[in-house]
Amino acid sequence: MLDQQSGLSRPSQQRPPYQCTLQMMSILKGLNPTLELVGRLFNTGNFDYYQKQVLDFLAGKCAFCPPDPTDNVIFDDISNATWMAWENIVAPRPFQDHQLLFAPRRHVVDLRDLTQEERLDMFKINFAAQDKFGFTGYSLVIRCGDPDYHAGSVRHIHANMMHPDGTGKVEVTLGKSKFDFEKKLPTLLIWEKMRLNLASGHHRHDGLTLEELEVIKPKDKKPKVA
Repeated sequence: MLDQQSGLSRPSQQRPPYQCTLQMMSILKGLNPTLELVGRLFNTGNFDYYQKQVLDFLAGKCAFCPPDPTDNVIFDDISNATWMAWENIVAPRPFQDHQLLFAPRRHVVDLRDLTQEERLDMFKINFAAQDKFGFTGYSLVIRCGDPDYHAGSVRHIHANMMHPDGTGKVEVTLGKSKFDFEKKLPTLLIWEKMRLNLASGHHRHDGLTLEELEVIKPKDKKPKVA
């Protein structure tokens, strides 16, 4: 379960919230949002995932505790006692034939909090996936701690194993700037209107202007695995 109170305070060495983050918190004030939630929302790639993040927050649920089998292809054959493996079909990146996710079954935020068994099993699941898919090379990105600093959308240690298909450049965001957050804000404001529409029983596009529809058009549908 998520500690929903921890997002409001930040250690002194961390940067203060961007103005656009505070603006988004004000828009979401009815949800009693945390800075952590808003940081995660700025890292979402489509409306369906945005809505799921809000619903998980309201339910006090971590998306990886455990991952929803209806939204993810779970690989029981390479999962082990302390880690799970699945195919990322919720927010995949293009130009890959596989983008796998590994996460500990226990809710852990920092790598330092892993037990010795969990640390060993992290390598075991990585090797098992490599053998299963016959990868001769891949990239592995581990996201740990505060989403503001790893550009991820879930505050639960996880590793992304990415295997390009050779059809295009695979780009992975490791950190975002103030400009990135400000650029994303208009889309989040529209997605929140859409979420409220659905919550009140209306079509998600009700009341949106033509300009707003154009803003969200590129990412209005859940992306499919490339």
